[in-house]
Amino acid sequence: MPDTKITALAAIGANPINVATFPIPMVDLTDTSMAASGTTKKVTVNQILGAGGTATLASATISGDLTVDTNVLKVDTTNNRVGINNASPAQALDVAGSVYLSTNATYLYGKTSGGLATRTFGINAANDVYVGSIDQSISNIRFNSGGGDWAALNSTGLGVGVASPGARLHVKSTNGLLINESTGDVTGAGTTFLSLVDANGQAGYYGFAGDGSSSISVWNKKSGSLLFATGNTLRATIDSSGNVGIGVSTFGTSAAKVLGLANATAPTTSPAGMGQLYVEAGALKYRGSSGTVTTIAAA
Repeated sequence: MPDTKITALAAIGANPINVATFPIPMVDLTDTSMAASGTTKKVTVNQILGAGGTATLASATISGDLTVDTNVLKVDTTNNRVGINNASPAQALDVAGSVYLSTNATYLYGKTSGGLATRTFGINAANDVYVGSIDQSISNIRFNSGGGDWAALNSTGLGVGVASPGARLHVKSTNGLLINESTGDVTGAGTTFLSLVDANGQAGYYGFAGDGSSSISVWNKKSGSLLFATGNTLRATIDSSGNVGIGVSTFGTSAAKVLGLANATAPTTSPAGMGQLYVEAGALKYRGSSGTVTTIAAA
């Protein structure tokens, strides 16, 4: 086609020049009127960037802030922060909304100032939620809010209200320990503070309960006995028939509400202000504070 004349453009203007609106001359080969009229076509950088289509860059360096769709992505170069759905990020990475990690095993890593990935949170391929540390020098996994420790977990155990638990379950509280609430399990007991689980996984059969005042109940909802032992040796028994035994756990046929005393070792001293009731060779005896022994009933 013949040469097409491009007319002279007006002066750009005094500096500084706004590069975004800087006019770039172009030739429209489809416009046949240009040869006759000498029409000049021009486009600005903003128009090019706002045009349809896609562009591929090998790399890009942006020295100033980056803003995508107002607040979808914001790079704040003044404070070295990145915001997602947040045009004014307050932290190094400030995300307004949920973070969705879609792979089967995904972990978030936190690094110390030395660059070691020591703190992790994630979900593995088995959908297990993982909170932990890959650095063995980390002592506790801590749950903290408002500057105070709610709970902590370490190789020793779980602490509730304790920053460094010293047992498998270490609870520190000024308000008591409430594990389960129920009514009607024990006469007069409206609140169960601690209930255990039996071998079949049934909760609430063994425990400690309070009636809302000052009374404490130790109870077994099943038909078994309450056993009291020290040093792996049975010391006392309360069975389901109301029999109470000291050093014994059997009470004879049809016994109910019986007090059973095992043969004892006779005391050699008598503490002041008390008397001693015991069984010796099957006989019931009483020793007073002066040391006098009285046989109440023969064997």
